[in-house]
Amino acid sequence: MDLNDMRIFLAVVQTGGITAAAQSLFISQPTISYRIKNLEKELGVRLFQRGQGIHNVDLTPAGERLVDYAQRWVDLSREIQNIQSDIPEFELQLGCVDSLNLYLLMPLYESLSRAFPSAKIRIRTQQSLEIYHMVETRELDGGFVLRELESDRFHLEPVFAEKMQVVRKRTGLPHGKQIQPQELDRRKELYIEWSPSFVQWHNIQWDVTVPPYLWIDSVPLMRSFLQRPGIWSICPESVIASLSPADDLEILDLAPAPPDRITYFVTHAAPTGSVKRNLDLFREAFDPFLSTLPYRYQSEKKRPD
Repeated sequence: MDLNDMRIFLAVVQTGGITAAAQSLFISQPTISYRIKNLEKELGVRLFQRGQGIHNVDLTPAGERLVDYAQRWVDLSREIQNIQSDIPEFELQLGCVDSLNLYLLMPLYESLSRAFPSAKIRIRTQQSLEIYHMVETRELDGGFVLRELESDRFHLEPVFAEKMQVVRKRTGLPHGKQIQPQELDRRKELYIEWSPSFVQWHNIQWDVTVPPYLWIDSVPLMRSFLQRPGIWSICPESVIASLSPADDLEILDLAPAPPDRITYFVTHAAPTGSVKRNLDLFREAFDPFLSTLPYRYQSEKKRPD
């Protein structure tokens, strides 16, 4: 049993099976199977629930215990290697939903690159629930999500609060004019499920049995369809700020207003030593970036009407 065995075991757990682990490690599938079986033999326990071969990552209780030990071993090995260098290593794996990557966080990534030119920073575009899972399995060090999931397995911090407004082709109404949901034809809507609270609010305002024009999860796709008269959508401030004046769109308020889109930064409840250090370095760039945003989350203040 050695460090490579731990890395192989963690790769199988994190990627979902032998095939994906082999691809990520550039090792043959038979080699991974052989190393896992030898590891089980040496430990005297089964790590995976299986019949013939390892077809999935249903861990046994012993396998679940080994995940934490193996991760600590890998992290400790990395920290020992860092002693050899006078320059601290900064390696960070972040997850983020697509709309935040495109319309809000690019300046943050640029500042990270400037502050830590030799850093190894990887940005993974995932859905919110996928990010939670990857943080829990320590495949990600942290992530920006649009869903609040309360659990003692995570540390969750609200960081952005964005107003939601209607966007559509210009009809002549003044910017920011307040309209009611009943004035909008649901059959002309480009519908995006921004958050669970938004979905709940939306289902109260419109008949859920009436289908939207399109149900989408792509902001660039939305921008193309908004050029058609009558088509409308509800978007957060950072997306609206990215729209070009040449698109000739109007931005309207709703009454009752949708709930703000809240962005959360999620990390593991018990980060390892190296991950905690890297997250502390990340905050050196993140906090100044956060202070520049007009929609920074402030729980003690109400958004003006």
